[in-house]
Amino acid sequence: MTITQSQSAPLVLVVGATGQQGGSVVKALSDSKKPYRVRGFTRDNTKPVAKALEKQGVEVTGLNLVVENKDEIYKAFAGADYAFLVTNFWEHVNGEKEIAEGKLMIDAAKAAGVKGIVWSGLESPKKASGGKYTQVPHFEGKAVITEYGRASGVPFVEVQAGLYYSNYLIQVVKDAADGSYSYRNVVAPDVPLPLIDMENDFGAYVVVQAIEAPVFPDGNSIYAATEELSWSEVARQVSEGMHA
Repeated sequence: MTITQSQSAPLVLVVGATGQQGGSVVKALSDSKKPYRVRGFTRDNTKPVAKALEKQGVEVTGLNLVVENKDEIYKAFAGADYAFLVTNFWEHVNGEKEIAEGKLMIDAAKAAGVKGIVWSGLESPKKASGGKYTQVPHFEGKAVITEYGRASGVPFVEVQAGLYYSNYLIQVVKDAADGSYSYRNVVAPDVPLPLIDMENDFGAYVVVQAIEAPVFPDGNSIYAATEELSWSEVARQVSEGMHA
């Protein structure tokens, strides 16, 4: 089913539509057997990936979702049935700013009267470790936003993504002495880790397990992963691929 313009179809807001997570959600909506209208948000609606989405029928909105643009955000969220929300800590490396942006989007979605919010969140390392790990701001901010969303009064689901397959190639380190490659990580090599094919699988979790669920799973946390692999198994598979 292609994305439709029919007013009878649910309107889904997708933040970060030109990024990895939002792009995967748009793909899953497009692949669904059900019709959807999609309003995708990006800071730059002139770039090629945004133009490609427009050709697919996505209503691409060029808008920076920051607190300074509050009025524009409220207007742009109007009429939506569902909203997929995500923030990017690394755009500004500012936890307080990320939290403010996340809360603003939740408030705007609530004002729009959405039937459900799907939020890309993360656990609080500080809480999970009993206070041992306190310097992980790109996780902590999202955990604060999750709590705010759950208390908003709007049906709210958190989706936590596993480690991106695509990031593993970036993390390979080459040894200049012998030309070998290695992974360096604080996690023991035999510990299974959740990994995900972001492009093809993440959006399916959002659409199938939340938006298209018989009853919107308010209060749930959905853990999105394609499979579990240890670092040693990842290294073995990458090594095989490099020498194939």
